[in-house]
Amino acid sequence: MIRRVRLATGLILFLFVATHLLNHALGLVSLQAAEQARRVFLAIWRNGPATIAFYGALVIHIGLALQALHERHTFRMPVLEAVRIVVGLCIPVLLATHFAASRLAHELYGVDDLYARVVPSMWDSGAAPRQLTLLVLAWLHGCLGIHFVLRYRRRYREWFYLWFAAMVLLPLLAALGFVNMAREVEALEAAGALVPLPASNADGDHLKFLSNWILLSFLGLVSITLLLRAGRLQRERRLGRLVRLSYPDREVEVPLGWSVLEASRVHGIPHLSLCGGRARCSTCRIRVSGDAAGVPLPQEAELHTLRRIRAGPDVGVPCQVRAAAAIGVAPLLRARTAEVAASGSEREVVVLFVDLRRWTSLSEHHLPHVNIPRPEARLAIGQVVFPQTTKTIVESKRRQARPC
Repeated sequence: MIRRVRLATGLILFLFVATHLLNHALGLVSLQAAEQARRVFLAIWRNGPATIAFYGALVIHIGLALQALHERHTFRMPVLEAVRIVVGLCIPVLLATHFAASRLAHELYGVDDLYARVVPSMWDSGAAPRQLTLLVLAWLHGCLGIHFVLRYRRRYREWFYLWFAAMVLLPLLAALGFVNMAREVEALEAAGALVPLPASNADGDHLKFLSNWILLSFLGLVSITLLLRAGRLQRERRLGRLVRLSYPDREVEVPLGWSVLEASRVHGIPHLSLCGGRARCSTCRIRVSGDAAGVPLPQEAELHTLRRIRAGPDVGVPCQVRAAAAIGVAPLLRARTAEVAASGSEREVVVLFVDLRRWTSLSEHHLPHVNIPRPEARLAIGQVVFPQTTKTIVESKRRQARPC
């Protein structure tokens, strides 16, 4: 449920950022086109229900992000996931000033944030790079979130390059539209074709005080979250509530409540994982041995993945498995290097499948030990080894057993 709420609130915020960028991009057409689109944008987002939905989603999304930050046992994670978290924490820092200068100024002082007013003001004061950085980071954070959710869906992978092109082009077009509007305003002012707008009656000191208060409040919440997290970890170590995990090549001890994947990352044990601990990819799956009571019953997300891969009763998803007693852990898909376990990788490989026509009818006329490949025979990615028994059958049944 928490993940669904996080996804729903994130989609609301992402839609807001996307429409905001599209509005800026229309500045490439003209200042008038962008202004007309701004009226539509405000009609959508500055009404009662949309305001409640947007700011409610913003507060809930930030709250869930801080909760996830508090519950983390380790900051070792894939690079893209770390980028998403850092970018997400930077957004409220940059948003405080813009929120005070736009929405609060409109609500408190009735300031109409026309492009003809806002663009030259930001351009002259040097605040334009900050505003564009805010939009780009918000867009990047949303794109990474959607990518993490959909990257294992077949349709998404088929259309990934179009999605990537849109992800890159939209903020670029928005930045170019903003620059084009600033130049158009300068040209109109030089030609005397732009009527000077009345001075804003907003109290700049009051708005600055509010933006600083918002910024300090957010930084305070982040600091409190990190302090509570550090206190929790220290309390776990002081109580000594440790759980022993036995890997095939070593044993480690972690505090009670840690997932197996977190234990692998903290102790530098190569462990393949591509979905960032969301129980979706199943690449981190393990075979669990030992006391069955030491492993809690799987929850909905883990059950869905285990059923999808038709896993056995002793198989678990380590990003969800939090042992309550000593257990044995054996990764079923082993990472070749620690680098793969730390960052995760996705590679395209070619698997050659060799079949024989009428193999079933041929094997029925031979003893079982003749059909079983030799122990030293192996089938690896990129390399096919034919067992001697199969070669003998092929040579003796050349006419009936032609390769497909």
